[in-house]
Amino acid sequence: MKTYGHNLFKGAAGYYAAYRPVYPSTLIRTLVDEFSLDGEGNILDLGCGPGTMTVRLADWAERTVGIDTEPEMIQEAERIHSMIRNGHVEWFAGTWAEYKMTNPHRFKLVTIAKAFHWMDRDAILEELYD
Repeated sequence: MKTYGHNLFKGAAGYYAAYRPVYPSTLIRTLVDEFSLDGEGNILDLGCGPGTMTVRLADWAERTVGIDTEPEMIQEAERIHSMIRNGHVEWFAGTWAEYKMTNPHRFKLVTIAKAFHWMDRDAILEELYD
C-alpha cells in the first residue's frame, strides 16, 4: 500500500458493506466441500474489509479471523457481525505481520477474496504455505 498511501480506504467501509455484492452460496459451499470445512480448525480472511466473506465462513470453523489494515473496515465488520451473531470471529485492525507476532494460530483455509490490492500477496502466500 505504500504506493497509494495509508488513507486510501478511509471513509469507504459503509459503502463497501452496503454496495459490494455478497459472495454467493455456491462459492461458500464449494469452499466448504473442497477444504472439508467441518466446524473445526481456524479460517483466516486477509484484507477482510467489512467482513463480507469472513462472516459467511464463520460457521465453518472454531475461529475465523478477519484482518484489515483500515480500522474503519474492522469497525464495520464488528458492527455487522454483532447483528448476525454467527460463529466465533476475531477481528484485527493491522497487517498480517502484526497479527502473527502475537497470534501463532494455524489455519485450515486462508482467503483473500477481493483484496489483492491490499498487500504483498506473494510474500504472504509464500509464508503461509511454506
